[in-house]
Amino acid sequence: MECGWILPRCTSVYHCNIPVGAIADGAQLPDLREAVPQQVGVQNSQHTTTIRLSTAIGNTGYGQWQMHANQPATISDPQLALQQLLKVDGTLWNEYEVSTFQYHPAHKHFHIAKVTSYELYNASGPTDTFHGTETKTSAYAEKVTSCLIDWVKISDNSPNNQRVYSLCDGEFQGVSPGWLDQYRQSIPGQELDVTTISTGYYFIVITANPAHNFIETDFNNNQAWMLIHYINDDYGNPKVEILKTSECSVAESGLCHYSANR
Repeated sequence: MECGWILPRCTSVYHCNIPVGAIADGAQLPDLREAVPQQVGVQNSQHTTTIRLSTAIGNTGYGQWQMHANQPATISDPQLALQQLLKVDGTLWNEYEVSTFQYHPAHKHFHIAKVTSYELYNASGPTDTFHGTETKTSAYAEKVTSCLIDWVKISDNSPNNQRVYSLCDGEFQGVSPGWLDQYRQSIPGQELDVTTISTGYYFIVITANPAHNFIETDFNNNQAWMLIHYINDDYGNPKVEILKTSECSVAESGLCHYSANR
């Protein structure tokens, strides 16, 4: 493997998993990013307390994040998810086994595994900033997406003006450059179990491509975070106060502000 050292955004701490020869041969590569969580709230149900949140995963790279599924013999077996790297003209450069598609009987289509993780980290106070050295709590969730599609543009000047991926049962799933796929807090899996978590200050940290399975140009920008105060209201019910979030550049402001309407 080689990292794309000729790309202008590369630094001495640059990390990626670009296959050897991809850049020289003109393969266009995605860059996966998490948007800042939205619609964060607490839900109590059947003696379980969860923090529910809306999230979105975006592609700020130059190439399509495209997955192709090999159909299994039966729906009870996982099928391989092959990430395809395309050239500028849209032709296939190469494809790699990166994950699995798992059949969801309620949705009647396949979900891609290991796309995003949700974690809760300890914070020291109301003005804290997340550095990645904080300790994790026991609250963790790995999101298995319902499907990857183009849902909302990150900015008005996104390279792809039209949605390329729009079907959960099509030949391909993915996210185009300049687009987000987002998931509302009401969808199953959009939660962190905080039943045993004490009140206090915490970071909600969302990480795209947490296992580095998917090929992309930079692992260093995959996280978004939110500083919260997890407290009880006057009636003893848990609630969340949002104090601070990770920042977005002007060009990528859509990662901080998007319409969570899926």
